[in-house]
Amino acid sequence: MIFFNESESTFSLSNGSILLFLYVNSQKQIETVYFGKSLKRYSLKELRKTYDDNWSTWYFDNKANRHVKIGDGASYRLSKYEIGSHGLSDTRPSTLIIRKANGNYETNLVFDHYKIEKGYPKYDKGPQAHDGNIETLKIYLHDELDERIEVIYNISIDLDKDVIVKNFEITNKGEEPVHILKAASLSLDLDGNDYDGHHFGGSWFNERNEFINQIIDGEQVIASNYGRSSHEENPFFFVAGKGANQDEGEVIGFNLIYSGNFKAQIHSDFSKMTRIVYGINDFNFDWVLSKNEVFITPQAVVSYSCSGIDKMSQVFHAFIKENIITYPLDHEYKSILFNSWEGTELDFDTDSIISYIDDSKRIGSELFVLDDGWFSSRNDFESGLGDWWVNKDKIDMAKVIKHCRDRGMKFGIWFEPEMVNPDTKLFKEHRDWVIGHEKEKQSLHRGQMMLDFTNPEVVDSIFKQMTDFLDEYKVDYIKWDHNRYLKECFVPRLGSNHQGEVN
Repeated sequence: MIFFNESESTFSLSNGSILLFLYVNSQKQIETVYFGKSLKRYSLKELRKTYDDNWSTWYFDNKANRHVKIGDGASYRLSKYEIGSHGLSDTRPSTLIIRKANGNYETNLVFDHYKIEKGYPKYDKGPQAHDGNIETLKIYLHDELDERIEVIYNISIDLDKDVIVKNFEITNKGEEPVHILKAASLSLDLDGNDYDGHHFGGSWFNERNEFINQIIDGEQVIASNYGRSSHEENPFFFVAGKGANQDEGEVIGFNLIYSGNFKAQIHSDFSKMTRIVYGINDFNFDWVLSKNEVFITPQAVVSYSCSGIDKMSQVFHAFIKENIITYPLDHEYKSILFNSWEGTELDFDTDSIISYIDDSKRIGSELFVLDDGWFSSRNDFESGLGDWWVNKDKIDMAKVIKHCRDRGMKFGIWFEPEMVNPDTKLFKEHRDWVIGHEKEKQSLHRGQMMLDFTNPEVVDSIFKQMTDFLDEYKVDYIKWDHNRYLKECFVPRLGSNHQGEVN
C-alpha cells in the first residue's frame, strides 16, 4: 500500500515484501531514503543519511544577498534523489533535461502535491502495463526555474508482485515552446557501489550473451541507438550485490516497456554510491514541446529480489505474462511454428513450399509461416520491399494456404512494412517517403532503406497494401520483421526544428 506521513513528509510504498521510502525535503526535492526488502519498523531518522559539510549544503540567496544553509541535512551532490537535477550542484547523471525558451538548460523538479490512485496510469498510445492489484502514487512537480513546466511522476507498486513501475508526464503550460533534451523514465540512487552489472548483447545468430561488469568509479552505459532493441543490445539488465547467485543475495532488475532507442547509465563516483538513470536514449534527442502539449516517457519496470537472480527473473516472467501481454495465453497462441526462411530463403515456388508444409507437418508443426520472398519482384535483397502484392508467377498463394489448412495446420505470412528497396514501384513514385533522402548518398543495409512512418500518407499506403492482401488471403499469424537499423535520421517534411524527434 501507499502511505503519506504528513508529519515526516514521507511516502511509503510497500507490498509487505519490498519497500520504497521517499522524503520530500526542505528544498521540496524528493529523496530516495530506502529501496529494498520490506522493514517491519522504520523511520526517517533511522534510515536517512544526512550531511553537514561546507561544499554542497549552502546556496546564495540573490534576493537576500547572503549565503544560506540548506538545512535539513540535505546535500545537493550527495543526497540520494528520486529525480536527479541537471546543471546544478548535482553533477551525477540527470533524469530530465529541458531547455527553456531563454536557452537555460538547468532543470530541477520540485514537489507541489500528490494523489494516490488504484491501477496503472492509462494512455491512448503505446505499450503499457495493465491490470493487477496496483496502487499508483502521482507526484505533481514543477521546474523550479520555470513553473510553467509541469510534471507528473507516476510510481506504481504491485501489491502482489515485487514490481515497481515508473514514468513521467511532462506538460508545457507556457506560451513559448521548450525543448526536452533528455527524458529518462527513472533514476535510482543506491547506497554503495559493491555491485556487478549484468546485461545481454550479441549479433545475428549469436544472441543473448551475458556480460558482467563490476561497477567501478565512473560511468558505464548500456544502450542502443539502432532505433530498436534487439539482439545487439537488450534493454533488460540487472545489478547484483557481491556474492549474489541464483538463489541468494540482493538483485535489482530493470526493463523498459518500449522497443526503440534506450539508454541505461550506471554511475559511481567519490561518494561510493550508485546512480542508475534509465529510459529513452538521448542520442540526437530533441523533442519540441509547445503550449499545452504533453510528452509521456515509457514505463520503466524495477523488480527487487533479496533471494537471488531466479526470484527476480520469475517476477519479471509473471509480470510480462499478466501485466504486459494483452491476449490470453492459452493453447491457441502456443502453436508449434515452422518457418520457411532457413530452408528456402528467397528461392522457392509453389511445389517446394507445399513439400515443406508436408515435411513440417510430419515433425509435429501446427503453424507454417511463409517468410520473405512471396511478393512483387522479391527474388533478392535488392528488390521488392514496399510493393506488397503476391508474385503470382512465383507462388500460388491460395493453393499454398488451402494445402496448409487441408493438412490441419494454421498459416502465417511475413511482412517488413517499414522498409523499402530502391528498385520498387513505391520508391520510384515516392522518393521523398524515405528517411534521410536529401543528399547525394544514402546508405543501404541489406539493400534497403527505411520509410518515414512519421508521414501519415506512408502509413496509409503500406497499411492499405497489407489489408488488401489480408482481405483476400486469410492468415492466422503475421511475422513482422525489422532487419535494418535506423540511421540517417533526417525528415525534411518535419522542418528544421523537429529533427530531434525522428529517433
